[in-house]
Amino acid sequence: MRVILFGAAIAVCGVMLSGCDMLAPKVDVSKLSMAELEAQVAKSGDQSAAKLRLSSIYARYGTDAQKRRAYDMLAPLAERGNTDAALGLCVLMDQPELASETVPLCKAEADRGVMRAQIAMCAHIGESGDPGVNPYCRPAAEDGQVQTYLYYGEALAAQAKWEEARIWLEKSIIEGPINHRDKAIRMMANVVSDNVGQNLYYEALSVPNGARVAFDIVKTDAPNTPSNLRRDSQCYVRWTVTPTGLASRVKIDCGDDALNDPMARAVHKWRFTPSTRGGLPIYDSTRASTTVYFKAAKGR
Repeated sequence: MRVILFGAAIAVCGVMLSGCDMLAPKVDVSKLSMAELEAQVAKSGDQSAAKLRLSSIYARYGTDAQKRRAYDMLAPLAERGNTDAALGLCVLMDQPELASETVPLCKAEADRGVMRAQIAMCAHIGESGDPGVNPYCRPAAEDGQVQTYLYYGEALAAQAKWEEARIWLEKSIIEGPINHRDKAIRMMANVVSDNVGQNLYYEALSVPNGARVAFDIVKTDAPNTPSNLRRDSQCYVRWTVTPTGLASRVKIDCGDDALNDPMARAVHKWRFTPSTRGGLPIYDSTRASTTVYFKAAKGR
């Protein structure tokens, strides 16, 4: 009986080739180049995995036309309930011509409690909407998503919740992304000045800028060298020092893109003793700068 059934299975495959194709192992799209992904997507049949990966590349790094193509690939999948596709559309919300189409799909995932979508909606509303009406920041901030601290503090300030706003703006300054630091400092100065008394941020911004770089270095940890660095390279870093001893107004120029993230992470942890004037810590208006050298691992 087993032999007969096996023979029957072979016969069926001979007649219904498409049915046998479904038994073939799926292509591992994580190892395909962009050109190979494009070729895979062009094939007939279900190419959801290839579409998701290709659209992710297009959405983050593509031209306007490629971003539109990413939307065209993702929208049908998202409308059929594919969460990964909806999260891919969240990346496209900052494209003006796609915002009206992508925001509802990303919002639906955020309303379902998907954290990545809540983070994206928090940032989208914080950057382009009414910060006082931003329900997506609180759960993300309380979950420790540091990229939402600034927007949550901004939303609280817009609702005149000054004491709570101070907490989250301070957390953004100390723990949040380094590109959020300057905006958080400016907001902190305004919140403190107008509502809850003065602190270092307000006092320092009320004093004319210093004319020199006179801070003392407390800690400047070296960045980690990424394992994928293929050749020796370097980063040129410029910054000023805040009255609380942090690096601010940071500009990083690296010879290899792989160095951008580890360099930014290192600068985020640097600490200084700031200059003072009249006994008050002040900003130094002249940028400090340094060059950090990276040596690639041998054999690369």
